[in-house]
Amino acid sequence: MHASLTKVFRPTCLAILLLGLVVGCTPTRPHLDRYEPKASGWDELYRTVADGEGSSWLIDDDGDVEATVRLLEDCEDERVVELAKGVRSGLQKLRMQRREKLEELAEQELDQIEYVKEAGAAAAPGENWILEDGSALRRSLVEEARIAEDEGRLGDAIRIAQALDSMESMLNQEEIAEEEDPLRLMKRNSDRMKMIRMIDPVLADRMMGGMTEYGTQRTSDSDWVVTTEKDRRSLQANTVKVTELMEREHVSSPDLKSLHEAGIDEVVFMSRVMRKNGHDVPKQFIERIDTEIRAQAGGDTQELIEAIDQSQQMLAGTSLPPGFSLRSFGDGAAASLDKQTSVIWPDEFDQYTRMVVSEYRGIGSSVGQDAQGRIVLRPSNGGPARKAGIRDGDVVLGLDGSIDRPITIEELVRKSTDPERDRISLLVEHEDGEQENVVIEIGPVVTPQITGWKQVDINSDGEPVWSWLADPSIRIAYVKPDGFRAGGDIALRLALQNAQKEAQEEGGRIEGMVLDLRGNPGGHVYVAVELCNLFMGWGKAFESRGRSGRTKIERVNTRHGELEGMPLVILVDDGSASASELVSGVLRASEDVLVLGERTYGKGSVQTIHPGATDDCLARITSAWYMVPKPMTGRRKMFESWEYIDREMAPSDWGVEPDVWVPISVEESMRINDQRSAWYTGIGSDRPPEAEARLDPTLDLALAVLRARIISESD
Repeated sequence: MHASLTKVFRPTCLAILLLGLVVGCTPTRPHLDRYEPKASGWDELYRTVADGEGSSWLIDDDGDVEATVRLLEDCEDERVVELAKGVRSGLQKLRMQRREKLEELAEQELDQIEYVKEAGAAAAPGENWILEDGSALRRSLVEEARIAEDEGRLGDAIRIAQALDSMESMLNQEEIAEEEDPLRLMKRNSDRMKMIRMIDPVLADRMMGGMTEYGTQRTSDSDWVVTTEKDRRSLQANTVKVTELMEREHVSSPDLKSLHEAGIDEVVFMSRVMRKNGHDVPKQFIERIDTEIRAQAGGDTQELIEAIDQSQQMLAGTSLPPGFSLRSFGDGAAASLDKQTSVIWPDEFDQYTRMVVSEYRGIGSSVGQDAQGRIVLRPSNGGPARKAGIRDGDVVLGLDGSIDRPITIEELVRKSTDPERDRISLLVEHEDGEQENVVIEIGPVVTPQITGWKQVDINSDGEPVWSWLADPSIRIAYVKPDGFRAGGDIALRLALQNAQKEAQEEGGRIEGMVLDLRGNPGGHVYVAVELCNLFMGWGKAFESRGRSGRTKIERVNTRHGELEGMPLVILVDDGSASASELVSGVLRASEDVLVLGERTYGKGSVQTIHPGATDDCLARITSAWYMVPKPMTGRRKMFESWEYIDREMAPSDWGVEPDVWVPISVEESMRINDQRSAWYTGIGSDRPPEAEARLDPTLDLALAVLRARIISESD
């Protein structure tokens, strides 16, 4: 799930504590030496290409990567030529990997995917091909996913959406029509499967196409959050509260009746899906919700919620766990508004709060599920899990010695973060088929805010020490923020302060910089504004429109802008979302800034966090849409207006378009981002591979165009 530009409204006690720790420990703003350019691109912000001498970057005017590579290969600097050849070679290798991926996708027996495979095979080996009729292909796959969803085949809907998302780098994105976002389809049905798995894991395995050795009965209700009458009453109160908050706070000013109907639709849908797939949900319960209860939509929310809950208790009996209908109602109401508005229920609360801090106690691993519903681990570098021997892709077979019952993600997360536990034992299967019992010491997990060019050491706290210069000979710095969490602005300044010291040791100032925002999900808006302010001495860094058209504008501090005028290349991809899009979209208005990669995710919204009826329930509600400067004529750099970039508001023109598009698939981007962010403690399995060939044509292109510009300006 992509993180969001978020502000906190009436925070819970925990959030207040976290904020207090951040504020109390915030150091003095680190000093940065001011970059003194010969001329600033911001001085001529509204100049068109036709009015001036054109772009100062050695790139193709139309942003074509192949044409740009040819320009760089003609450069007199040997290093630029070498990097350009690396770009060409890297893109070719990625094309070959992409064709192999299409072979895998074709095995899913989707006719449209077979068509893509054939189109790829027909392309010339060196051709930078995309599917020109991608809009029709995309529309067909989206329709297939919708049909699967409507028929209750949620596993198929998820797989089709995943396949489509994998192929989007091969589609002509300018031709993509106003169809549903495949990621929204994937998330919606993945969330539904999560609830079904909590209720009936065997049914969930069957719906996902997996096989299970377990019996047909659920062994325990320990993972369902409602276990007592008090829990049920609390869930009822939370459902009422979050629904009222959506009506009052959402940017679209939704009608209460539409929210009620959306919630009822979801209760009916989930009940029918489970019934179709063999779970014994009484037909009379579904019919009552769809008729008698639906007639109450638009009335008092408290009375409606009580009627839904009573109907389940009277008619569904033990076929559904207590509060199932209430939770489905809340999720359905939220999903009807936009893909970012959501409810954080009590069983999700701890995991959500861990996302907003840089350090927490646990095992240090992301947890997901494969197509068979098995739990798959991806341990973070420097964390307890990797140190203990957990590897990427390990499948969990047993927990604390128990291998005779299903294990859920919720159970694993709860036990691995239990403050009363010191360790956890996992039986895992590695990707090579070997099974191993791994004992993990539960402890602090630290995520570095900023990653540098390469790791050179480990400090006394076991955290990485970075070198920040990607090209020491010409002093090009490289920084990769890991989201925009609280304190990220200070962390970035500290990183740049160290980079400036390293540059001085190499004989001068930093002459250029790569800001890598690939895979960056965003975070706090104030961190994004502060980052913009590093490269801007004046102007708007943030503009948003909220409920009833209310506009908010945030301007940069004119006393800052220390790096204004420095040649800057920003790297983005489909995983660059929210605050990352704000930064890249605002800064690219300068002639000194170039954006390379893929079109960004298109998440241009601000979420406000509201407490529910209890402290462990939150409503995450979209309260505004933010905008960035949009080019009006030519390739760059005339910006006369600020426009929406969110997929909800700009369904056919979302996100930030790069100045040079480098086609990379979703899987390729994930691999590259993981590789670039890697750091190691040298303990257990937390060690660098013996031989790891770096394949990153987007970064090679960034270094080539930066070096070419710096050399040309020094002549």
